[in-house]
Amino acid sequence: MVGYTWRFVYDPRAGLLNRFLIALGVMPTPWLISPRTVVIAAIVTNIWRGVGFDLLVQLAGLQSIDLDLLDAAAVDGASGTQLIYYIVLPLLKPFLLISLIVDTIATLNLFDLIFILTGGGPMYRTEVMSLYMYHLAFDQGYLGRGSAVSVILLLITLGLVMLYIFLFEEEAARV
Repeated sequence: MVGYTWRFVYDPRAGLLNRFLIALGVMPTPWLISPRTVVIAAIVTNIWRGVGFDLLVQLAGLQSIDLDLLDAAAVDGASGTQLIYYIVLPLLKPFLLISLIVDTIATLNLFDLIFILTGGGPMYRTEVMSLYMYHLAFDQGYLGRGSAVSVILLLITLGLVMLYIFLFEEEAARV
């Protein structure tokens, strides 16, 4: 659904973004056709897709903070900046890690959004590993190569998640 919505937004003739640009007196841009702008359009769409989940996770983190901690620090003379840096952000780190891991996995395995927006084009500018795997296995018939790409993608994802967890545990040990 996100892909179809943003495909309409980026449409060169009837898209909402180009209509807005024309109203401002700026030339319309072929967002999904031009190799210069297609990557930016895909990144903006991917960020928009994930920001709602991230905000909910951070809201849950903020709601889990005990207000007595903030009150005690304020009574001890902590400024607003000190409250954020020394109390709020350290308590939000587990929630930030959850967002980081989920966003990394979702972005590395991004298929549907790119497939709907661009199909990997123009000039393979937006072809991600999962789309490459699809083209290998189902368009070209190389099932073994497509499977190999999927295993490599799994290992990369697993490695990054393990790195995030390691760095998070190392940071938690210092605090």
